[in-house]
Amino acid sequence: MIKKIASEILKIISFMLIFMILLSGVSFLCFSEKAVSQLKSGWQDSYNFLSDEPNTLQIVGVGNSDLYSGFSPLDLWKQYGLTSTVCAEPRQKIRDSLELLKLVFETQSPRVVLIETDMLYDRNLKNGNVRNQDDSLEYFMENADPKYFDSFIENLFTVFKFHNIWKSEDHDLKSKLYNTHGYKYNSHTYKLGNTDYMKETDQEEPLNKRNTAQMDDLLDFCKSKNAAAILLAIPSPASWNYARHLAVERYAEERGVPFLDLNLCYREMGLDMQTCFRDKGNHLNYSGTVAATAFLGKYIQENYSLPVHSGDNAYQHWDEDLGKFEALRENEDLD
Repeated sequence: MIKKIASEILKIISFMLIFMILLSGVSFLCFSEKAVSQLKSGWQDSYNFLSDEPNTLQIVGVGNSDLYSGFSPLDLWKQYGLTSTVCAEPRQKIRDSLELLKLVFETQSPRVVLIETDMLYDRNLKNGNVRNQDDSLEYFMENADPKYFDSFIENLFTVFKFHNIWKSEDHDLKSKLYNTHGYKYNSHTYKLGNTDYMKETDQEEPLNKRNTAQMDDLLDFCKSKNAAAILLAIPSPASWNYARHLAVERYAEERGVPFLDLNLCYREMGLDMQTCFRDKGNHLNYSGTVAATAFLGKYIQENYSLPVHSGDNAYQHWDEDLGKFEALRENEDLD
């Protein structure tokens, strides 16, 4: 009887091992990040750095939709001759940003890393507060994130992350004609009324311990790679306020990294709040992105010694990407 049970257990273990080997093989051959980067999909923009020549990217940005809507690598190239990429997805977590950044550094050596700060407030408690008793069972149950396990499995077996990718591939030839290097173009204008969402206060909106710990890991990784990290807040009346600014500002000071909050720089950027958003104050439209990118590029140019690659034959494809992008944009054929 015991031998029979042991035999059945051995069969189950053998099956599981074979199944995991097959999953690994399929993930590597058919559902790798490299394969995804070649497709028209929501994942394409996050991984298209894999198609760049090794050690050609100077700046990499990680974050959520605020970043891919508010920073344009092609406009940075046009204005400053600097190369960059955006690795961002909707509601991207800090830990996912770290995994993407690790993948970037496998083939690239960026000297500046832009870290979008809205991620620090991902899954805050519904009332905007954070419990003091982080070790309580109630806190654990409320903040337990099953997606952490999902993320681990998806990174281990990418077939689970990208299994629907082929369904979303529409074989649209136009999508193959330009590469925005992670930026998602949208020229729609939502006429947002002026709002004093950055009204000064002395009250901070606390950062929860989980997100702070994950951001610590992200900053530590940047330091280990000798890359300068910049905490960056993209204009977003719907998701930002002065209380969050204060908390992130204090955190940045404690970590010894710069914090650039563009929500306080409308006048310097020449932005009109009524015309620079594409939705209800969540994301910048293209005109807002151009202004934000120009402001950010000037800051980087003045504070970091990065070589300008304009006119360099080795970077001619950037001019080609820019030309294709502008041709389609002029025809409003990108939205």
